[in-house]
Amino acid sequence: MSEKTGEKTVFTWRDGTVTEASLKQITEGFAGKYGKQKDDLVEVVIGDSAKSLELNAFRLCKNLKKAVISDKVTEMNEFAFSWCDSLKEVDLPAGISRIGISAFQGCNSLESIYIPDKVTIIDEQAFSKCTALKEVRLPESMYWLSNECFDGCESLEEIDIPASVEIIDAMAFSNCTALKEVRFAPEPKLREFGPNAFEGCTEMDIITPDPFTALERIGGHAFERCSKLSSFTICDNVMLIGESAFDGCESLSGEIKIPASLKKFGIKAFADCRSLEKVTFEKNQKNTVPVGTFACCENLKSVTGTQWLTEIGAFAFLGCSSLSDITIGLGIAEIGDWAFKGCVKLDLSMPPALSGKDAFAYVDKCSVHEADLKGRNEFYSSDVIRIKAEDCLKLAAVDTACAVRRAHADGAVPDDAYEKFNEELMLFVHGKDDRAVTFDMMDDFDLVYGTAEFPFSAAGEIVRDKMYMLSQEVRVG
Repeated sequence: MSEKTGEKTVFTWRDGTVTEASLKQITEGFAGKYGKQKDDLVEVVIGDSAKSLELNAFRLCKNLKKAVISDKVTEMNEFAFSWCDSLKEVDLPAGISRIGISAFQGCNSLESIYIPDKVTIIDEQAFSKCTALKEVRLPESMYWLSNECFDGCESLEEIDIPASVEIIDAMAFSNCTALKEVRFAPEPKLREFGPNAFEGCTEMDIITPDPFTALERIGGHAFERCSKLSSFTICDNVMLIGESAFDGCESLSGEIKIPASLKKFGIKAFADCRSLEKVTFEKNQKNTVPVGTFACCENLKSVTGTQWLTEIGAFAFLGCSSLSDITIGLGIAEIGDWAFKGCVKLDLSMPPALSGKDAFAYVDKCSVHEADLKGRNEFYSSDVIRIKAEDCLKLAAVDTACAVRRAHADGAVPDDAYEKFNEELMLFVHGKDDRAVTFDMMDDFDLVYGTAEFPFSAAGEIVRDKMYMLSQEVRVG
């Protein structure tokens, strides 16, 4: 740190002249007496008589290169040095506890900053857009990194986060494109990663000797496009995982546990996490898988704890081409559109009714062995073995077309394909009288679009006079 000076504040101008005056005289005079010299200021040494740096004190002093501030200064207010493009050296006073809003915003020549030990808060945008900033020292007293405080510091490569920090707020380090390591001290007290906290930090990985046991909130887009982030433990206190929180974290591998504490789960939270292999849901009666949550997780193989799920949203597992181990639990009331589209290794056993449009589209190996459709409206699957529809007067459609295609693919010729199909597909419909009726498909159905429609009366009797071929559905009216 540079040597502090005495009582007077000394101003050095670009022509070499030196002015001794009170800080207030000069900073207020930038709009008057010294206004024409604002761009000529190259160095300031703030003396002991100054107690604070007021609003806009040196804002837009574009040629200011060096600032030495007395330790007697206890306040640094908004925009104190904002957009001082040439500022390269600054000594912050030991007595300040807070760095004000946008205090050094846009100081594009500033390469390092030492935050004094008494500082507890770095306010919004304090160092945002400091594009040359490479080194930052944060004190053990720090507990809050405010919105955008280091946003766009594109030269910052590493930073140590003290255990005392409780909140890393929205966009605090967003678009720090050179940031490689974020090192947390042991036993971190961190409670919140704010929205977009590290969004766009494409080179970043987090290093912490201990899990974030105090963490409660992971805001939307907090780690979006952090493509080098390799691991993250979601502990038992987490109540929020926001929209797209880990979207595009291509290196995030191993297992992710969704804790029982979770109360809000945003859409696309883990979309495009291409290295993720396993997901476990812990017991939570409100658990749902929102829209697109694990879409394009192409190496995801196993999903456990689904007995605690109540809903799987549209596109939830779209493109999870390695997924082979998942059970549709009895508590699931709805599966959204295209939820498992492209899950070509999927093998399901005994799911309940599925209500999503084409939930299993393009799932060639999907084998749904049995489905209970009581009280449901629709069922879509690629290969239906048995359907139970007791008292199911609302059933609108059952997709079984793939079984016909499979019969043909297994070598059946057009004349006997329907017989082979009937061997593989037994459709049981139970009316109110619990009578089981087995249907033989008409022998002239189309191999690709083979279907049958049969209304079913309130008495549970099958009316066959309206049986005919339609698109790709077996309908019960």
